[in-house]
Amino acid sequence: MKSLKLRNRFIDVFHKRTEKIKEITKSINNKRLKEHLNFQKKRKKENKKLSYEAENYNFKVTTKQEKNILFFDVEEIEKVNNSYKVTHKKSNFKGNDISYFTDNDN
Repeated sequence: MKSLKLRNRFIDVFHKRTEKIKEITKSINNKRLKEHLNFQKKRKKENKKLSYEAENYNFKVTTKQEKNILFFDVEEIEKVNNSYKVTHKKSNFKGNDISYFTDNDN
């Protein structure tokens, strides 16, 4: 009986967290993109080049492997029976367009 209560509480917590998944993924992507912008600024101050243009975004990257970098945000999450269907969309960040970032990002 105790095990069943614990399981039900875990499931409740899990369901509540899924409600926040859109904000969580966008926050993680925002952090990564902000860090990249800071990295770009640092490289520029050090007179070091970023050699490649990212193919999916309006910013430069250091290595050839990064050219195809692509970030996805969660667009929609839908509960289907005992599971979830998650739809993603490409993050629409554009180079130095800070308006992409929300005020509540870390």
